[in-house]
Amino acid sequence: MFRMKGYNTIYNEGIFNRNDGVMIYIEENITYDCRKILIDEMCWLEVTVQEKSGKSLLLTALYRSPKISLKQFNMGDVNIDLLSDENFVEEYKNIMSSCGYVSMINRPTRPESRTCLDHFFVKGFNLQSESADACVLQYLVTDHYPVILTLDFEVTYRNVIPEKYRKYVNYNKLKDRLRNETWMKVYEAVEVNEIAGNFVSILTEHIEQSTNIVKIRKKDRIRKEWISPAICELINKKNELYRRLKLDHNNLDLKNEYTRAKNHIKKKIKET
Repeated sequence: MFRMKGYNTIYNEGIFNRNDGVMIYIEENITYDCRKILIDEMCWLEVTVQEKSGKSLLLTALYRSPKISLKQFNMGDVNIDLLSDENFVEEYKNIMSSCGYVSMINRPTRPESRTCLDHFFVKGFNLQSESADACVLQYLVTDHYPVILTLDFEVTYRNVIPEKYRKYVNYNKLKDRLRNETWMKVYEAVEVNEIAGNFVSILTEHIEQSTNIVKIRKKDRIRKEWISPAICELINKKNELYRRLKLDHNNLDLKNEYTRAKNHIKKKIKET
């Protein structure tokens, strides 16, 4: 690793492969704090330098593996009004645009000040051919409206064990419970976080009380992709032969037929 005399070296240690890594050099007499952030196969170096005025300067360096998709999101309460024409706002938007980001929220998200402080920037999407949309939900839980982003693209799900039970919400029951709720804890609260917490707590309790747990029949459970209807039929046939063989375990013809069926299934599964 290359070092510079008179500078401290901060390195992300090359944890993904022998070619990855970013470094930041800081003069030895400068006080700073550093942390590393790992997200999938990306490693951020985040260095905070304190200025004499009391302000902080934040430096970041990033390594992204080429295996990671370039579709990215940048979102959050940034406290920069996208509707303002101030110079620093235009500079912020120009920086995001030069990096390939497109703003999906361009209307007020804080109704009291009529400012757009909550941002959704996306990158790597062809917005003309790929379905992407965003909206501001005009419902006040805090002093900001919630923002929603919807994207229509295929994702890869991890393999999961088929669920034996499923939860169903009885929405008629939920409507009746919400209709009879007084919401006194919400109205009596003063602090914004307490109001939001009470609202979510009451709503969650009513949803739980309106939820039923039902056992899923085996034929309705989600199967793995490689289990085709043909393989299911072969498995059922093999199970039937096994059941008959248990009742007549001295039947050599039946035993040979069961062995052939079992081997045939193994071969079909390998071919999928």
